[in-house]
Amino acid sequence: MQSLGHLDQATQIYQGILQKNPDSEESLSNLVLIGMAKQDFDMVREYSEHLLELKPASSVALEGLAAWACAAGEHALTAKFCTLLVSAVPKHFEAWFNLALAHQKSARYQQAAEAYEEALKLRPQSCETHQPRHRPRAVE
Repeated sequence: MQSLGHLDQATQIYQGILQKNPDSEESLSNLVLIGMAKQDFDMVREYSEHLLELKPASSVALEGLAAWACAAGEHALTAKFCTLLVSAVPKHFEAWFNLALAHQKSARYQQAAEAYEEALKLRPQSCETHQPRHRPRAVE
């Protein structure tokens, strides 16, 4: 259902599974992804937090919490979850890129520059990472 774009029906199915098995990592992961697709960040946060309790290095949970924090304008939390995500998945381009943006928005320019460099190593062809507005100068 989810892959066919029937997000509400898929949500009901996964929630039904969770009623019988509250620790179903597959259902929690899919509900996080559905919440992200729907941009329902309350849903994303709820299921990501539960999933993270079960599986502390869950990339889906960390991505979800980073997305929630970013949507809430919580740059320090976004950086926290992106840092955990790149620790769990070091070659995660989006996590490095979003970490850089979070640092930049928090005026942590040195950390932003370092995260942008890591993102560039992973995807040198990325136009986003090369754009001047995304490339702060490091303060020395």
